[in-house]
Amino acid sequence: MGQRMDSRNLILVDMPVDADWGLWKGIEVTSGEKWNILYREGRLSVPRYKRILNYIGFPLSVLLRKRADKIVAWQQFYGLMYVFYNRIFRMNRTVRVTAMTFIYKERRGFLGKLYKAFINYALGSPNLRNVIVYSRNEVDFYASCFPEHKEKFKFFPLGIAVTQEMPRPDDSLRNRDYIFTAGRSNRDYEFLVSSLKGTRFNVKIACDGLDIGHEGNIEILHGTHDQKMLEYMYNSKLVVIPLKDLEISSGQLVILQAMRMGKPLIVTNNKGVYDYVENGETGFIIENKREDLLEKLNLLYGDTELYDRMSGAETETFKERYSIYALGKNIGRIA
Repeated sequence: MGQRMDSRNLILVDMPVDADWGLWKGIEVTSGEKWNILYREGRLSVPRYKRILNYIGFPLSVLLRKRADKIVAWQQFYGLMYVFYNRIFRMNRTVRVTAMTFIYKERRGFLGKLYKAFINYALGSPNLRNVIVYSRNEVDFYASCFPEHKEKFKFFPLGIAVTQEMPRPDDSLRNRDYIFTAGRSNRDYEFLVSSLKGTRFNVKIACDGLDIGHEGNIEILHGTHDQKMLEYMYNSKLVVIPLKDLEISSGQLVILQAMRMGKPLIVTNNKGVYDYVENGETGFIIENKREDLLEKLNLLYGDTELYDRMSGAETETFKERYSIYALGKNIGRIA
């Protein structure tokens, strides 16, 4: 992980990155400044207790050990915890912080109220200048949740790295013509399983801890992350993303991976997906209804011309709009 020792601008990440990481390069291009990367593991492949400890401890160690002028937090909790601590201890009054990938969901009970109070307190930090979300709808939704901080929410399209080579074809997988899906946030796998169990469609769901059980044509994949997850996606027939809450933006990363590979998409209705999927052109957006899902699946499995047209539209749209370098350039302009 590269370091520029002369810089007091920090990018806090929860995954290892290299010197060619597009977000890093994009931020430096438009900001006109050098930035350092600080890494502490925080991905879903890490045990939950360890992630939480890193969310709590890593930002505090950065505050105590690093003198920063600007911070971009790729992992939202690294940024939110940093400004939370800084607001309490008042150690760095001039730092500018941008928190990316913001997701907030209302929770019930005392813990829910406590969590919202924490988020509101962090958002109230004068050092937190920007909170990045990946759909236009989220700007309005979070502004209604935290109206006194509404000016901090900003929308940029999500981007992903394109430096990885495509996975290799695996005939043992491809011959099954299966549907693939992955992810945890805001997923409605109960709808997907209940709609497709016992049908002619084979389904693979990559999601740790999903307690649905195996049906004859439905397989739950545990421990399937990163390159292994991409291999399953690459060798699938198409990708279905069942989303639960209309308001919570989610699924964009899987959408973009599928678009990059030219895998036709079926996504259940969510206000955040309209910034990425053009209904009928680069995918289908449907309601959480079994008949709607089966109709679109039968179309894509039965109409080769439609399948190929949608696949081609996806790859072209991805190249034009959704690189991580473009996201980095957008962040660099405001950080």
